Amino acid sequence: MKPRIAKWDNLKLFLIFCVVAGHFLARIDDNRIAQRLFFFIYLFHMPAFMFISGLMSTRSINERRYAKILNFFTAFLLTKCVLFLVKGIFAHDYTALRLWEMNDISWYMFALLVYYFVTIILGKIPAMLMIGISIALACIAGYNTHIGTFLSLSRLLCFYPFFLAGYHLDSDFIRYHTIGRPIKILSVLYVAAAAGFTIFRLDHVWWLTRILRAKYPYGSLAQYQSAGGLLRLGWYAGSALFIVSMICFFSEVETPLTRLGSRTMTVYVLHYIPLYLFYYLLGAKDWLPGVSGCAWIALLAALVTTLILCWKPVTTLVNLWITLPEKITAKK
Repeated sequence: MKPRIAKWDNLKLFLIFCVVAGHFLARIDDNRIAQRLFFFIYLFHMPAFMFISGLMSTRSINERRYAKILNFFTAFLLTKCVLFLVKGIFAHDYTALRLWEMNDISWYMFALLVYYFVTIILGKIPAMLMIGISIALACIAGYNTHIGTFLSLSRLLCFYPFFLAGYHLDSDFIRYHTIGRPIKILSVLYVAAAAGFTIFRLDHVWWLTRILRAKYPYGSLAQYQSAGGLLRLGWYAGSALFIVSMICFFSEVETPLTRLGSRTMTVYVLHYIPLYLFYYLLGAKDWLPGVSGCAWIALLAALVTTLILCWKPVTTLVNLWITLPEKITAKK
């Protein structure tokens, strides 16, 4: 078995923390620090996550490991059930079990399932041509007001180029070309510029969250809707630079936390449980906005959530269900 590479696990752990942090921050109303952190996280976290997912998909796709691919379907079902329970208990919202409607976190697992099969089917198309077609389709799709959260069509189209780029690029090639000092310096400057822009110009760019979340048609952009395709194209370019920067920032050194980066699926599937416990059972939805430094409290809660859900007994229990297709196939 090919040994795990510490760089990717370190990066995956950071990205799953960003996912959890984004969802914790989104529930704080009218707080400038929370809004800045939320916007900055959304500049890169899902494009980078999709890219890494594509990078990790090569063996399963090339070897047609269908049982392993179907694990994403069981993960999708588990995510839907978790959402149904926590939203029903705490928010009295029972819509989460609608499998075809994915205006929630379940879209990511469904997207991976679709991406694996689509990439297998279209595997003989040259990489650059396929990436170009996928970007063009995503940019055009935004003009259709009927493409939205049904089967997560908008996100399926928008994030596929990132997954596809990760699938076609070689892991060792990426690592080799992101170790030089010049590219690391440029990465720091780029991320610092993006952070500065977020801090000082948030009021002028907040509307871009509708591009960053990739689930809204361009009609929601008001006076900018005619330029939606160009804005989405700019998002691809900016996200590509962010992905390179994130890869540059994380080292090959294995730390005590590195192994937790191999358990990100469990965190993604379950993190709405502690999120709803925090905001509804503990009442943070009401008292947190009035607390000084509430954004940092939310980040701390997100960090604790991430670490707890990476705990091996938790991941082992969840994997019993998620890996069911593999177990059934192995018995046959």
